[in-house]
Amino acid sequence: MCPQVNWESTLREWSKPVDENQEILAKATAEQVRNALSNYEFVPNSMMKVRAQGSKLNNTDTSDESDVDIRVEFHPDSSQSDEIPQIFLSRRASVAKSLITEDFGLTPYRMPLTQHTFKDHIFSALEEQFGAVHVHRHDKCINVDESRLIMKADIVPCFPARTYKAYGEFDAGVSIRCDSGEEILNYPEQHYTNGVTKNTTTATRFKKMVRCFKRMENHLVSTRIEIDPLPSFFMESLIYNCPNYLFSPESYVDTFRNLMVHLVALLDDTARSGGMMEVNEVKTLFKDGQTWTTEEALNLAALAWYELK
Repeated sequence: MCPQVNWESTLREWSKPVDENQEILAKATAEQVRNALSNYEFVPNSMMKVRAQGSKLNNTDTSDESDVDIRVEFHPDSSQSDEIPQIFLSRRASVAKSLITEDFGLTPYRMPLTQHTFKDHIFSALEEQFGAVHVHRHDKCINVDESRLIMKADIVPCFPARTYKAYGEFDAGVSIRCDSGEEILNYPEQHYTNGVTKNTTTATRFKKMVRCFKRMENHLVSTRIEIDPLPSFFMESLIYNCPNYLFSPESYVDTFRNLMVHLVALLDDTARSGGMMEVNEVKTLFKDGQTWTTEEALNLAALAWYELK
């Protein structure tokens, strides 16, 4: 007979970050990438923003083997054109996807280089700094192996982009142009800010429960056949959609159970689940071409609740 799990102590252990310093380490890695690009000098330093992002920066990571995500964003010299603040990388300018830039009275600014060329330069700069054998190009990002100078990192080249909700109202994000030609719109600044706000509002229980949820998913994947692994970002967004009052100062078991019960009810209602948002609060969680499904999320939440039953 298997020994009974003490779920209160287990969840308390699961709630802890991999490393209390992972946010600092993520920013230090971003600084090393910034130095590499500065040494290569393919565009002025003032025209690039290098930022850490993702679970390492957000302090919701649950694996010391995962990569730190680094965003390298190109910004043109704003002194050259009044049109530069109105940057679009596709004609899909609005949330509705039926309106284009001209419908808002805007003229897209022509960038001085393409996203593909920008990625080529970044790849060369990283090879020069860290050695070609340690730098690997992928469809979306450039991966750099861990060394004494840098954590294992996924470098994501991108351009600034805006998605307009109405005339003069927009969400500022970034456009990632994959080598395959696919364009991905992300909103990392909103993700970081909203996560910090929710964590503060819930007395740090939001990120603790995110870590618990991720580690519960790992536990279920390794012990059951009814579930496949799901993206870390997706699980963080599921917990983000739970109301703040559920992150109570009760036991960790009670809090986690209440969150799972809420998610099951939410995901089982098509109308309500359709309104669920990513942490950035710009993109919906189950629309906009997402690859995960409500059925997968519902299965995970139900199995997680049953595990603690």
